[in-house]
Amino acid sequence: MKMLALVAASLGLVACSDDTPGGVDAPVDAAVDAPFTDYQLTGEYVDWDSTTSDFLGIVGATWTVVDEPGRTATTAPNGRVILTAPPRVATITVNRTGYLDARFVADPAVFAAPGTGFSARGITPERAESFYQSLGLPAFDPEAAHVLVETVGADVPLTLTGATVAFVSDGVDDTTWVAGDTGFFVLFPNVPVGSGTGTLGSTEAFTGPTSLPLEAGRLTITTIR
Repeated sequence: MKMLALVAASLGLVACSDDTPGGVDAPVDAAVDAPFTDYQLTGEYVDWDSTTSDFLGIVGATWTVVDEPGRTATTAPNGRVILTAPPRVATITVNRTGYLDARFVADPAVFAAPGTGFSARGITPERAESFYQSLGLPAFDPEAAHVLVETVGADVPLTLTGATVAFVSDGVDDTTWVAGDTGFFVLFPNVPVGSGTGTLGSTEAFTGPTSLPLEAGRLTITTIR
């Protein structure tokens, strides 16, 4: 009888192993249930015409996560910004007197690799007018949205719902923009606001947000890879 009792007790312990801290499945459960963590979003916010030889950082710009105003940071004199970002796709307001209000959409998957940062461009209303004219576009439309996509890594052809034209440049030192959909920077100008959201797409795979806010007179910026 004692032997049967011992066997029954042993079977009971095995049957309860899933619910026992430190049991057979505990490490797996811990890995599955572990929450994502905040991360440091790091990059630069510089003037539209900035290059490495004529660097124009935008100082004093305020970056704030839209639905978590406690997450905020201000750019340094060189335009550098470091913001503690939430572990999800987040929209961040970017405000600086004299520049168009902007929205930066950050996807943590884009910045997962150590050392990955971004280079965001800001533009004044006056420069937007002259820049659009230089591209042969209709005048800068303050009732439309304007979207700038930075690609980290291999360039991919991009589309945006509602956009009828795109212009590209090859990098932070390329100030010659040409019509196209594949480049280091891709600009979608004068995009109808429509429902307030545009879908970023491509015929090739990429990592980054696909749903972007479209707001009148504002610049939406994102980084993909």
